[in-house]
Amino acid sequence: MNFIFKYLLWNPVFYLFKNGPCTRVFPFWCGKTNEVICAELSKTAVEIWQKNSQECDSIIIREVSSYTTLILISLYVVVIVKLGKLSLIILGNQVFYSSDKKKSNYTLLC
Repeated sequence: MNFIFKYLLWNPVFYLFKNGPCTRVFPFWCGKTNEVICAELSKTAVEIWQKNSQECDSIIIREVSSYTTLILISLYVVVIVKLGKLSLIILGNQVFYSSDKKKSNYTLLC
């Protein structure tokens, strides 16, 4: 499961977060360095994050984790809704038959 999570969700979200287009709609960083990202997120100087790179990395990991959580929950809701609709279709379209032994044919009960 970790392999699937890492390669199908974490890595693409991390890459998009760091290298996605700079827009006001989505918080992507256009390939900026970690220090610049942390400085902008925390509204502090870049020099602080150059000295504290491990803390900066953990901030970025937390940011990406929040996006992956949002994506996972969204996927979960979509799957639950799709399964619910599918089960209603199956139950709604289910046809019940009974056999009439005398005539050896089937009659529709619905």
